[in-house]
Amino acid sequence: MVEHRAVRWTLSVLGVAHATLFLAACRPAIEVDSIQSETKLGEIDSGVLVPERQLVYSDPWCPAGVSYRRDDVSGSTVRGRIEHHSVVIDLRPETQYWDVSDSNIVQVSVVNRGEALVWIEGRLDNPEAEDWKNSIPSQLHLLPGETGTLGIAVYRPAEEYVGPEIFSDLRTKPNGHRQHWRKFDPERVEKLRLVIRSAAPDFALGNLWLTTAYPFIPGNKSDAMPTPFLDQWGQTRLGDWPRKIRDVSDIAQKTAHLDELGERPASWSRYGGWLDGPKLQATGFFRVEKFEDRWWLVDPEGHLFWSHGITGVDKPVYSAIDERESLFEWLPTRDNPDFAHCFRENQGKLQFDFREANLVRRYGDEWDPRSTRLALDRLDRWGINTAAAWSSEQVKRSGRIPYTPVVHLWFPKQARIGQTPDPFSPEFETRLEKAIERKTSAVRDDPWCLGVFVGNEIQWPHNLVSQVLRSDANQSANVAFRDWLKSKYGSIQDLNEAWSATYASFSEIGQIRFGEATPAREHDFEDLYEYFAKTFFRKSSLKLKEFLPQHLYLGARIHVCPTEVAKAALEFVDVFSLNYYTTLAGVGSVPLDADKPLVITEYHFGALDRGVPGWGLMGVFDQRERSRAYAGYLISALQHPNIVGAHWFSYSDQSAVGNPSSNNQIGFVDIADQPYDEMVTMASTLGRSLYQIRVNSGDLMTEMENVISDSVSMARPIPK
Repeated sequence: MVEHRAVRWTLSVLGVAHATLFLAACRPAIEVDSIQSETKLGEIDSGVLVPERQLVYSDPWCPAGVSYRRDDVSGSTVRGRIEHHSVVIDLRPETQYWDVSDSNIVQVSVVNRGEALVWIEGRLDNPEAEDWKNSIPSQLHLLPGETGTLGIAVYRPAEEYVGPEIFSDLRTKPNGHRQHWRKFDPERVEKLRLVIRSAAPDFALGNLWLTTAYPFIPGNKSDAMPTPFLDQWGQTRLGDWPRKIRDVSDIAQKTAHLDELGERPASWSRYGGWLDGPKLQATGFFRVEKFEDRWWLVDPEGHLFWSHGITGVDKPVYSAIDERESLFEWLPTRDNPDFAHCFRENQGKLQFDFREANLVRRYGDEWDPRSTRLALDRLDRWGINTAAAWSSEQVKRSGRIPYTPVVHLWFPKQARIGQTPDPFSPEFETRLEKAIERKTSAVRDDPWCLGVFVGNEIQWPHNLVSQVLRSDANQSANVAFRDWLKSKYGSIQDLNEAWSATYASFSEIGQIRFGEATPAREHDFEDLYEYFAKTFFRKSSLKLKEFLPQHLYLGARIHVCPTEVAKAALEFVDVFSLNYYTTLAGVGSVPLDADKPLVITEYHFGALDRGVPGWGLMGVFDQRERSRAYAGYLISALQHPNIVGAHWFSYSDQSAVGNPSSNNQIGFVDIADQPYDEMVTMASTLGRSLYQIRVNSGDLMTEMENVISDSVSMARPIPK
C-alpha cells in the first residue's frame, strides 16, 4: 500500500515556434482515491489504470497569459493563450528526482475544457534527455469536452531483469520489465515535459492529475508470469479485453462488422491513384514526377498516386518454441495434417505460427487463398493502396494492389566492415547481382510493382571511416581509402602536415591511434564516408536498373545514418526511403534543401491494452489514442511536399512471446486475425480523404479535426 499525498506542481511554460498541430479524442476520468493491486496486461479498463500513487511537485510558475489553479480534490487547471504555436510545461519534483522504479506506468489524466482540439506530447526525462536518449515519449489527443490519459510505460535496463529464465529473451516481460534502445533510469526522473498545442489560441485543461500505476513487481515475485503463458489461440492467458477469442466461432463473429466496412474509395484508379485528379503521362509502370510543387508517384495509367501502405500483409507471425514449450497451453504435433504447415525451422530453431493456425480454424483447407482474399478485401475497404515490404507472395502476385519487394543482402565477413557491406569488395557485385536476379525475376514486367528496395536497415555507423582504416590492410574498402588519400596528397609528408600526424607510410594510417582531429582530417573523413556510400548506392542502382530498367529504385530503407549517406543515396535513388519512428513524419538526415521524393517505409504506435506486453518503438496508452497518433503522423506526411508515401509496420501484432525477442502490439490485426476497430476505422476515414488532404493547403489541425470527426461518426460498438 502506498500513501497518497497532495499533488503539487512545478510548471515552466515556454513558447515554441514552428510546431505543427494535431489532435483527437480520449476517455473517462480516473478515481484518484483508489489503489490497485498488481494489474495484468490487457486489463486497462475504461481508458485508464487505477492510480497507485500521486507524484509531488513544487508550486507552479506561469508566464504572462497562462494561469494555474491547484485543486487537490478535483484536479488542477491550466489555461491561457498559446502565443507561438505551443506551450511547454515542465513538471518537476520537489526533490531532485522522482523514483518511479516501483511502477510500470506514469500517467497524466486531464480533461479538455477549451473550445478547440488539443494535442499533448509527453516526455519523461532523465538528466541530459534528448528525443533519442534518456527519455520516454507518449502523446494524447483531446477534442473539446473529452477526458483522456497520457500514459508513459517505464523502460528498464535489460541487465536488471530478475525472474524466470524462460522470459529472459523478451524485450518486454509480462510483468512490464521493458527494454528500449532509449536508455532510461527510472530512479532518476528529472521532469515530465508536456508540449501542448491547440487549434485555437486559447486552451484550458482541467481535472489534471499525475500518478503512477500498474506497480512493478520483479519477475521472481510476480504472478503476471505464469506458464503456460499463451492460450490455444496464441493470446496471453492473463486478463481480458474486447474481442478476446474464447471459442472458434468468435474468430468470425466478433469482426464481421469490420470485414464489411464500406467499399474501396470510388475516387481511386485501378492502382489506387487519384482517379478524379489530374492525369499525367501513362508509361505502364510506376514513376515519379514533381507536379505543382509537390512530388508524386504516378501510377501506370498516369494518375497521381500517394502510397498509403502496410508492411507484412498476410505474412506469418511466428513464435519461437524450441526449449520454450512450457509457455504454450497448446501446440499440435508436427505431423498433425491440419497444422503441420504452421511450423517452420529457422536457423535450426523450431517456430509456430498461431495466426495461421487460427486461419485454419476459421477456413479449414481453404485457409490460404481465403486468407489472401480477405487481406486484399480489407485493404480495399480500409483505404490502403500499397502492400509494403515483406507482404506475402500471394498478395504481391494477386494483381490487385501495388507492392514493394525487398532485395535482401548478405555478405561474408571478408565482404563487410562490421555489419556494413563493403561495396569495394569483388564479392559485393557478385552477390548483389545474384540477390537482385533472384528477387526480381518475377516482377520484371509487372506494372503492380511500385518499386524495389535494395537492402534493409543497413548499418551506417558514424565511425565507419575509422573502422575501414583500422581494418585488415587487404580489406577492399581500406585499399580504396588509402588509394584515395594517395591520390589527394601524393606523399605521406603532405598528409602528415594536413593531419598533424607522423605516419611513415600510407599503410600505417589507422594502424596507429588517431591523434586530435584537424579540420583537414575531418573534411577527408566526410569525403571518404561519402565516397563509400556513393559506391554502395551507385552499384546498387546500376545493377537494379540492369535487371529492371522500368521500375523505381527505392533505396535501402535507412533507419539511422549520417548526412553523408543521405546525400550519397539521393544522387542515385529514384525515391529515398527511410524508417522514421517519431511523433510526426519527417525527413530524418536528408538535407532540407534536397529536392527529391521520399517514402517513409516504417512507423508505428503500439499500446498497452490488448494483452501483448510491448508497445513498440513509439507507444501510447490505448487503441483510441493509437489510431489518433496514426492519423496525425499520416496527415503530416501527406502535407509534406517531398513525401510520396508512408508504410505502417506492420499488418499483424508480433507474438506475445516473441520470435524470440520482439513482442509488440503494433498491428492492424491481432494474433487471431481480428482487426483493431479503432485503427481500421481511422484508416478507412483517411483513405477516403487521402488525395484531398494531399492537395489542400489547410493546416494539420484543420485536417485532423475533419478526419477525427469523421472517424468518430463511423465508429461502431466494439463486441466484447
